[in-house]
Amino acid sequence: MRKTNHLIQSFASSKLASWLLLLGFFYTIAAASHAGFMSKYALRDGDATFSVVNMVDGTAERPFVYRHLIPAIANIGQQLVSDPNSSVFSQFKKLKLDASQNFTRATQANESGYEYAYRLVYLTNFVALFISLLLLRALLIRLGFGQLESVLAPAAFIIAFPYIQSIGGFFYDSVELAFFAAALLLAVQGRLIALLVLTVFATLNKESFLFFLPTLYPILRENNTLKKTLIVLAVAVLIAVIVKAYLQHRFQANAGSEMYVQFFDNMKAYLNPFTYLRNETTYGLPGPSGFFITTIAMIVIIAQRGKLAVNSVWKQHFMIALIINMPLFIAFCVAGELRNLSMLYVGSVVFIAAAIKMTHLGVKN
Repeated sequence: MRKTNHLIQSFASSKLASWLLLLGFFYTIAAASHAGFMSKYALRDGDATFSVVNMVDGTAERPFVYRHLIPAIANIGQQLVSDPNSSVFSQFKKLKLDASQNFTRATQANESGYEYAYRLVYLTNFVALFISLLLLRALLIRLGFGQLESVLAPAAFIIAFPYIQSIGGFFYDSVELAFFAAALLLAVQGRLIALLVLTVFATLNKESFLFFLPTLYPILRENNTLKKTLIVLAVAVLIAVIVKAYLQHRFQANAGSEMYVQFFDNMKAYLNPFTYLRNETTYGLPGPSGFFITTIAMIVIIAQRGKLAVNSVWKQHFMIALIINMPLFIAFCVAGELRNLSMLYVGSVVFIAAAIKMTHLGVKN
């Protein structure tokens, strides 16, 4: 009995047990966030402008159809998995991934010719959230944060993600977050070739990655010469421009537009005090929408508490992201659509980690 207790204690104290606990916690957080998103929007079923079916068959309107990475993979998967003679088919059939059984908005989950593509996109949204948690934790540990902040900050951000997807939300939002986190982690690690390869796939997912690239400058410059930093960024931008041009050429005949100017409507909205009192249903309950007054208060508190624990390099990254993202947000995005401030995602997680660290230190002291 004593030997058995010792073995149990040894296992409970092991790194393997710690990883099991971490992965279980992150799985739960990602699953909750995924469910929050699906109950709110599903995969935009039934909307010809940007439904998952139209995205997969390439008939969605511009610019939504440009977010082509996951639909392209899903399209290939549909062809592979739907083959009755495929071994993948038999295994995939066993997975309980029928979104229509759990989410009333998932009305196209079993549409003929798209049922497996739908399931692949559905699964991808969850996987991207889960991977984002791991990447953000790895990044925070690399930046010198402790285990507490490195786990809680990504978890807090991911569980809040359906709230960030106010007004609108799409499956490629979670993938975008994963690519931004991966890009910053690669930049910190100095893995520049991998960063250039990542640029191809990240831009195929969403063209915002092209505008995100300049925010990597202070991160890259910290461990590289000015010349090397500028060359890497120039090559990355060139790759992103080529990918974007390819997508624009491929879908040039699609309905829609390259962009929708929202500037004047936004000015009216942001000058209206009722904009800051909007609510919408998230996780099945009424909650804040867009720049709700309490959301703004929380942002201010996090920034104020965390600023002393965020180094100058990451403050520069955040400021560059803000300078690039905010004008685009005001000019081209619907008022309160917080997910379009995506270039601030990772920087926000760093500030959350810093706020937790400073709060923890304050409690200890």
